[in-house]
Amino acid sequence: MQIAEQGYYDKRALYYWSKVYSDQIESGDDFEILRKTIGINILDFNYLKEEDFHNVYRIYNEKTKGDFSDLFEMHFIELNKFNKDYKDVKTALDKWVSFLNRAYEIDKNKIPKELEDDENIKKAIEKLDIMYLDKEEREIYENDLKALRIHKAEIKTAEEKARKETRKETRKEIAKNLLDVLDNETIAVKTGLTIEEPGLFTTY
Repeated sequence: MQIAEQGYYDKRALYYWSKVYSDQIESGDDFEILRKTIGINILDFNYLKEEDFHNVYRIYNEKTKGDFSDLFEMHFIELNKFNKDYKDVKTALDKWVSFLNRAYEIDKNKIPKELEDDENIKKAIEKLDIMYLDKEEREIYENDLKALRIHKAEIKTAEEKARKETRKETRKEIAKNLLDVLDNETIAVKTGLTIEEPGLFTTY
């Protein structure tokens, strides 16, 4: 399970799968003993371009779509894409994802009826310390969680602003190098800058 957003997660997922798969045998062992290995990645951020919250990947022939082997199977469960209400929860996977998404708000003495019939989920709820917080403690927890999300959003905004500033400075440098060979209007069009940029198109 991965909570913090991470780039290149596909490489990490494949690396972990390959480690589990290859560690089944020692040097000199027969490849015949290798068994199907399933990778399950639960992400608390959106990574795939797919709309569904649960996606499964296997190895198949690109032309015929026939499976090459059933030894590889990779699951991605993106919690943020799960938007079912309790009344729409049907499968065991739905129940577990509902639990993972809303664990902090579930009262161990008032478990939603759609989840309470699953003994394993009931046990998980009873073991979570967060379920034992009183009203005041839970409010503090939720405020901290909100502050963390805001902080992450601010960092993303700052990073994007820095990237834009860097790109703009690069365009300015290019524009200055073209002053001797192109007119101001052409430079402005090619670089996306404006002639009014302070000092940019002024020569001394």
